[in-house]
Amino acid sequence: MSKIEQTGKVIADKADTFLSGKPIWFWWAGYILLTATLFAVFYLVFYVLTVQWWIVALLIVVIGFIWGTIAFTNRKSAKK
Repeated sequence: MSKIEQTGKVIADKADTFLSGKPIWFWWAGYILLTATLFAVFYLVFYVLTVQWWIVALLIVVIGFIWGTIAFTNRKSAKK
């Protein structure tokens, strides 16, 4: 099992443990909050990509720096 699959399983188990034994309205509230959060994230991404084009260029540079730093750090720690 890959690390991604393990992480997904752990998150699902913790969420299930957190929600187990709770009434239905608690589940509804949790899923409404999750849906609203996802909607807000996608709305923000859509806004940034359509209205503020220069943020996209800046975001690409920042993600490149972060990704490169993580890859470089992982490579150095793997050699040790």
